[in-house]
Amino acid sequence: MIAKNNEKSVQFIEEWLLFQNEKQLVDHIRDEIRQCWQEAKFVGISGFDQPRILHLSETQFQSISNRSKHLINAVNMKVDSLTQQLKTHIQFPIYLFNEQGIMLQVAGDKHVNSSFIPIEVKEGLLAGFPFLGHTALSLTIKTKMAQVMVGAEHYYSTFHNLTSIAAPIFHPVNRECIGILATFINHTEPYHSTLALLITLAMAIEEYLRMEYSHANIFKIHEETTNLIDHFISVVSSDGRIVDCNTSLREFLPNQQLIGSLATDMLTNNFDHDLSTSPLYRAIYYCEETSNHELWTRVRGRRYCFLIDTKIIHDPFDPEFYWIIHVFKDITEKKEMELNVLQREKLVSLGTLAAGLAHEIRNPLTTAKGFIQFLSEKSADKESFTLIQNELNRITQLVNQFVLLSKPDSPQIKSLKVNELIHEFATFIQPESLLTGVEVVTSLCNASTTIRADKNQLTQVFINLSQNAFAAMQNNGLLRIECNDADSDFVEIRFCDNGSGINEQDLNKILDPFFTTSEEGTGLGLSICYQIMAAHNGELKIDSEEGIGTTVTLRLPK
Repeated sequence: MIAKNNEKSVQFIEEWLLFQNEKQLVDHIRDEIRQCWQEAKFVGISGFDQPRILHLSETQFQSISNRSKHLINAVNMKVDSLTQQLKTHIQFPIYLFNEQGIMLQVAGDKHVNSSFIPIEVKEGLLAGFPFLGHTALSLTIKTKMAQVMVGAEHYYSTFHNLTSIAAPIFHPVNRECIGILATFINHTEPYHSTLALLITLAMAIEEYLRMEYSHANIFKIHEETTNLIDHFISVVSSDGRIVDCNTSLREFLPNQQLIGSLATDMLTNNFDHDLSTSPLYRAIYYCEETSNHELWTRVRGRRYCFLIDTKIIHDPFDPEFYWIIHVFKDITEKKEMELNVLQREKLVSLGTLAAGLAHEIRNPLTTAKGFIQFLSEKSADKESFTLIQNELNRITQLVNQFVLLSKPDSPQIKSLKVNELIHEFATFIQPESLLTGVEVVTSLCNASTTIRADKNQLTQVFINLSQNAFAAMQNNGLLRIECNDADSDFVEIRFCDNGSGINEQDLNKILDPFFTTSEEGTGLGLSICYQIMAAHNGELKIDSEEGIGTTVTLRLPK
């Protein structure tokens, strides 16, 4: 093979000299070489001259190198892998060029002997045509095929002692050339194994890029899919740190650096509940999985109900390492609807019972009141009879509330201006607010905003809510009555106080008939308010935090 290479090289030197001296070329010169020489001649290059050695500036090179970083990483990985498989260093330099012939880097062993190459091949070198004349590199750029140029096939005489070899690397999807592997060896050495090595490397790099591209697409699909899900999803490693989370969670906990932070910090900083009962905590420290764990908690002062699932995935190569998939679904609205339905069913059942009791109590009560009135007129002990009469009146009031609870009056619906309603009520409760030392502040909405409601019944609800607020506050308390008409179909009226608040246990029972924390209350006020709002096709929602205050939201149709 060496003898054949020498013979071929001598033959091509003769043809090269004929061409440089503008003599006719013989027919056995292959077409690619003939065209390369003619192209170089046409642009005025003499093969006796030295190649033009030009490099990009550092800024220009960094820009191009950054665009090719995935290709560079792939080449380095595959060259290192090949070296390990061969258990020896590759005995020639492997250069990586981009598709335009700009030298990107030396792959593999950078200290391999390259002293036989007459030019310094370093990063940023412009190695395509016309700078180095025509080499296997420029021919590969032109043909998009692996190429070899031996000795005098090169246009510049500088390279006549070399064989240049190049193999293209194609994009895994669009099959466009994205880079070229090239090398130089002595022209007397056989080149077939070197050519095969470069082609094999190029194919391995393409396969690696294809897999990387495929994995990136799979990851992108996974990411987009999880981002479309409105559940909150996080992935936690076995050391307790969050390694990934979806958009819903990032939006739910804004302005927080979740990735890389401890999952326990996320829980303690945002969720108000016992950390030791958290499914995520138990998954991290006890490797326990959880399914459909229901949890009521507070986030930024608002009550939420979450349904939590945790799934543990072990690393197949390291059993001690695992990931925790943590999914918590916001089911607050669903649970509140369920509680509303349950509350209404409870009130219907209790109302039926109350109606029967009221009927049975009212008749003898009327008789008793009549006789007490008759006897008091003949007795000298007026004070005792007055006390008895007051207690009977109190029983009568309670019976009337029974009747109202069992069968509230049908609301006389009219269009009411919300601002006027709130302003009139604030004026109405002003004397009581002065007596209790509570400041009442109103926040009105658009002057034209109206609701469909029964004014008397709604005023009854307002009175009940304000009395509860006054009872919960000491001097210097603040009651805010706010209106929000941002919704196109509903108006929200909120009663917000800074009183003692309600603990979680009592909050879950606050709408139950006869439940009260007041010594003087009957426990029917809020139940009646709830019934009135239901009759208006509206909603009543109570949110409270012990030591902070209570907010009651009335949601009424426009």
